[in-house]
Amino acid sequence: MIKRNLLPIILSIFVIAVISVIVIYSFNSRTDIPELIEKSLSKQYEENIQIEIFETYEIFNYKIIGFTIVENGKCAFAVLEQDKESRYKLIRLDKYEKLIKRGLDIYVQYMDLYNEKLELKNYMIVLSMNAELSKIEMSVNDGKPTYHNITTSPSMTVVEFPTKASEVRYIFYDRLGDEIR
Repeated sequence: MIKRNLLPIILSIFVIAVISVIVIYSFNSRTDIPELIEKSLSKQYEENIQIEIFETYEIFNYKIIGFTIVENGKCAFAVLEQDKESRYKLIRLDKYEKLIKRGLDIYVQYMDLYNEKLELKNYMIVLSMNAELSKIEMSVNDGKPTYHNITTSPSMTVVEFPTKASEVRYIFYDRLGDEIR
């Protein structure tokens, strides 16, 4: 009689243990992206930093995240890479101080990423805290211009350009169509 009742109890304990291991593993392997960026910034600035993410752009197995630092209102971006278990690893963090200023509260940074075929691709990241920015005109090697409309502030625009580009020209326009200097 006792042996018959013992088998369901052992099976129940085993099932509970397996479920517990799965739940604990999935909880520990999840990536909290804002926390990951905050910890990295805190280490670099040697103080506790809070961020607010304002835009995310996904390409290949990367996530590009535009954010502001709450304490000073400055913008920056981070690049995270997703692994096969869908966890993210911070591979690049461009702080405000590293960005190239190209207009009133408009910043540019260039970077290269590899696609799924391991081909190198070139990108320009435009971060803007300028509420008047409404359009970016971009031309490569004196070719036909492309336009990128901006509808929010702060904003992040990610633009791919050819690897063999010798010249990339861009102009920023405000809501009235005037060039922003």
